[in-house]
Amino acid sequence: MDNQHISAPGSALITEPSDLDVAISVARQLLDSDQVLPLREALRLLLRALDTEPRPASPSKSYDPLRAPDDNDLIPLPVASELELAGQLLDEASGANIHDHSAMIRTATGLMMRLRSLSDAVASERGAGQ
Repeated sequence: MDNQHISAPGSALITEPSDLDVAISVARQLLDSDQVLPLREALRLLLRALDTEPRPASPSKSYDPLRAPDDNDLIPLPVASELELAGQLLDEASGANIHDHSAMIRTATGLMMRLRSLSDAVASERGAGQ
């Protein structure tokens, strides 16, 4: 949107700021911010004003699944060992930096794999005991 002129009753001509002017103003205000959401919104405003906002990817192509449905690479340990390893992993996970995207992915992946292995160990032990 280009600058638009607005006449206010009893005043001089007022110029309405463009989308780009607003986006630049917001970005300048947030330069020293450490808050992620306002920064993302400021970037979104700026990209929209420049008509370069990214188009959302189709859901089927936006990611690769962490595990295929027929993927069975894990060989479970005995349940007691799996529980001990799960406890150790939980202790490690509690210290992961929630603001570090890579750390969160590693933690989630480790927990998912350990939970799957523990579940397989319990299922295997139940099957052996029957």
